[in-house]
Order: sequence, then C-alpha cells, then structure tokens
Amino acid sequence: MAGYWAGKVFFNMKDADRISATETKDIDEWHMDICTYIHHSVPYALILLLQFELSTNTKGIVLKECYGACTLFWTYMWMYAWFCFVYMPWRVLTGDIVYSVLGSKTDLVGVCFVVIPIAGVISNLVGWLLC
Repeated sequence: MAGYWAGKVFFNMKDADRISATETKDIDEWHMDICTYIHHSVPYALILLLQFELSTNTKGIVLKECYGACTLFWTYMWMYAWFCFVYMPWRVLTGDIVYSVLGSKTDLVGVCFVVIPIAGVISNLVGWLLC
C-alpha cells in the first residue's frame, strides 16, 4: 500500500501490469484506475477509522504491547510466505512482474535479504508509533 504510493508519487513509477485500451477494446481505463486507487487507499481509511475509534474508546486499550518481537516474526513469516508462495509462482507461470520495482533486472536475493527485513521493521515501527 505505502510502497505503491511512494513509487507512484516520489519515483514517478508506472503500473507494471497496466493494460491500455489500444491493446484491447474490452478495457475501460478509467474503471481500472479507480479500482487500483481504491485497493491502495481504502486500507488507509480503515486505519484512520481504527485510530479514531481507539482515541474515543474509554476502556483504555493499550496496543503498544502488541508490537514486539512476536509480531515482527509473524510479519516476516507473512512477507516471505507471500513472496515465495504467491508472487514467485505467479511471476514464473505468467511472466507478469506485477510490480515495476521487481522488474527483470532486480536482484531477487537482495529483495529477500534486504528489502523484506527492512520493510518488516519499518511496518512494525509504524504500527507501534500509530498505536
């Protein structure tokens, strides 16, 4: 989610799997754009709604205890499982890179040992700071 908007806004990256109307007449580009923006925006709205709900809650829920070594471990498990069992099979079977940042020139070993660990720490740190 954040990676999509960071790539789009700061690095001017294009969607790697975008299908244009010139390739096929069955595509409504405006509809495809709206769906893409919804998929990458609604989770932020849900996070803000959760923050509002927690700030108005009088029961005093403390979520900072949830962001520790255990949640970092499960974050890594989810990220590596997604990469190995969803992304890589999809890429091998279809040839679709899905994300332009993971193009054919990208070192996938570097992604596994540098990008995923850093992204996991950052995501848990952001979760801890937001709660």
